Amino acid sequence: MKKVIKISLLSFFIFFLVNIPLSDGTESITFMYDYESDHTTRSLIEEFEGLRLVAYRCPAGVATIGIGSTYYENGKKVKIGDKISFKRANQLYNFNISQVKKQLENLVKVELTKNQESALTSFLYNVGYGNFKRSRLLQMINTNPNNPRIQQEFLKWTTSKGIPLKGLKRRRIEELKLYFTKN
Repeated sequence: MKKVIKISLLSFFIFFLVNIPLSDGTESITFMYDYESDHTTRSLIEEFEGLRLVAYRCPAGVATIGIGSTYYENGKKVKIGDKISFKRANQLYNFNISQVKKQLENLVKVELTKNQESALTSFLYNVGYGNFKRSRLLQMINTNPNNPRIQQEFLKWTTSKGIPLKGLKRRRIEELKLYFTKN
């Protein structure tokens, strides 16, 4: 697979444009990526969500597509059998991550480091707004975002329907490492 990377400065951000020819050679997809502000968050989310262009059931049994998307922009649920392109997966991720960042801003009442914000964005992207809003983790963060006991709270979120999942445990450990890494 041929990859072409073009780098340009735009509004003080570095954007990567990656052209990837499709296997049939008929189309090329361009991703525009704000490397400076979202690289850490996106890398963490993609590591655990992966990229799927055909809907599948995640370990929690929820129909999922793209980079961990369970809903489309119009609120319609993803259905098994849905298919999207690489470009569409990127658009859907960008929409979802913008929503998650707004939710995080709304819920967290204290100042966070960039690493704390990236870790919590990944966490919220995975567990959802309602779960995070009701969590002891959020209460602890809003009281003292540097409390070492936050580690134990992160690690309570490693099950789905009461079943421990190795992938969730690995994700929480990576989020924890990032959360407590100084910028």
